[in-house]
Amino acid sequence: MKDYLYDEVAKVAYDLHEKRGGIHGYDIDDWLDAERIVLERSAKGIAKKHSKIKAKKAK
Repeated sequence: MKDYLYDEVAKVAYDLHEKRGGIHGYDIDDWLDAERIVLERSAKGIAKKHSKIKAKKAK
């Protein structure tokens, strides 16, 4: 995983941990949920960028 993705996943995982009240024992769940969230955000950003490029080419 690229460093920027790793860092973003780590931040989101920590946020999830904090939202759960800092309860230990859910680190893997938090990490996997964070990966999903970050990858979904990235995919949405790529799709949005692709749509803009496609719209420009159609003009």
